[in-house]
Amino acid sequence: MTKLGIVISFIIISVTVFGQEQYGDPTTLFTKRQYKKDLSQLVKLIKKNHPQTNAFISKKEFNQLKKKKLKMITDSTSIGQFLWLCEDVSASIQCGHTFVWWPKDFGFIPDTLLFPVDTWTDGVKLYITNARNNTDKTAAGSEILSINGVNMETILKEMYVSSPSDGNIESSKRNWINRIFNTMCPMYFNYPEYYTVKIKSNEKINTLQLDKFQWKEKLQTYPENCSDRLCLIVDSTKSTGILTIKSFNYYEEDFDVFKAFIDSSFLKINKQGVEHLIIDLRGNGGGDSKCGSYLIEHIANKPYCYWPIDNNATWQKDLHATINPNSNRYKGIPFIIVDGGCFSTSGHVCSIIKENEFGIMVGEETGSTYSCNDNSLQGSLKNTALTYRIPRTT
Repeated sequence: MTKLGIVISFIIISVTVFGQEQYGDPTTLFTKRQYKKDLSQLVKLIKKNHPQTNAFISKKEFNQLKKKKLKMITDSTSIGQFLWLCEDVSASIQCGHTFVWWPKDFGFIPDTLLFPVDTWTDGVKLYITNARNNTDKTAAGSEILSINGVNMETILKEMYVSSPSDGNIESSKRNWINRIFNTMCPMYFNYPEYYTVKIKSNEKINTLQLDKFQWKEKLQTYPENCSDRLCLIVDSTKSTGILTIKSFNYYEEDFDVFKAFIDSSFLKINKQGVEHLIIDLRGNGGGDSKCGSYLIEHIANKPYCYWPIDNNATWQKDLHATINPNSNRYKGIPFIIVDGGCFSTSGHVCSIIKENEFGIMVGEETGSTYSCNDNSLQGSLKNTALTYRIPRTT
C-alpha cells in the first residue's frame, strides 16, 4: 500500500484546522471551456488508470454521468461548485481511494465561510454536537431540520452521492460527512454569507440565523483516553487492557516505532495477566500492511496468510507466506472496536481477524473490506489545478 494515511491526514487537517494565514477563494470563477476540459480530463484519467472503473457503474452509466455534469456547468459556476461536480464523478466509481480535492496551493477556507456549529449524522438526521459561539441560540443535542430552506433529507442524500467510499459503504460515507460537514455544507450552498437553520429542541421548532464560525476545540463524541496515535491503558482492578491504534501509517524506518509499541504493549499485557483485551481501531485510516500484520501476529491463535501465498513475490515477500503467531501473543480472544473510519489497510486487518475468528468485532461496519485499490496516480487538473488521486492497482 502507498502512504494513504498521510494523504487522508492531509485532507482532514486541511478541512478541519481553521484560523490559518493562507486562504483560498472557493468562489473563484473559471470559464465554461476550462471547467469542461478539466472534467473530461478527470474522466479520461479514471478510465485509463483505475483497475475497477466499472465494478459498480457501467461504462454507459459513467459516460451518461459525465454528460450530465458537463451540462450543469454555467458561466457562474465557481471552483467550489465545480469541485462538487468532480466529486460526484469520482465517487461514482465507489472506491474510497479515488477523489478530487482543492489545488495544492489553495490554502484553507476562511473561518467566516464555514458552517458555524459542529454536527453529527446517523445518515438520516443531523444533530448539533457543539454549538460553538451559538450557545445562546441553540445547544448540543438539537436536531437541524433544514439549512437555508433545504431540508436535511435532501442535503444528506446529495452529500452521500459526493462522498468517496469503497462499494458504497454507508458507514464510510457517514464518517466522511461527520468529519468535514463544516466545509462540505458551505460547498453545497456555494459559500453563503449566513446560515438560517430550522432546529428542533425539546419538541419545539425554531428558525434562527447562526452567528459566524469561531474557532473552538471540537468536542469528542465518545470517551477518549488516548491523545496519541498509539496507546495502551491497563485497568488492573478489572484485568482489562485497552489498546488504541489510530493509524498503521508507520512506513520504512518508522515501522520500528510501531513494532516497539506492539512488543512492549503485549509484554505488559501478558506480564500483568490481562484477561480482557479491547483493541480500538476506530478512525484508523490505514497505512503499512506490515504494521497490520504485526498486530495480527499478536492475537492470532493459528497460522494465517496476509496476502495470497506467492513464492515469487518481491514486494512484501514476508506477507506473501504463511505467518505464525508471535510468541508474545495475547492468549485470549480480544474485542475489536470498529467504525466507518476503519479504511484501507484497516479493512484488510479486520477481514483477516474476522475470517480466522481471531477477535470479536464490536461497532459499525468498517469503511473498507478485504479488497481495495491503491498504488495511486496523483496530479492536478490542467486548468483549475484541482488535485486528484486515482488508484492503479487492486
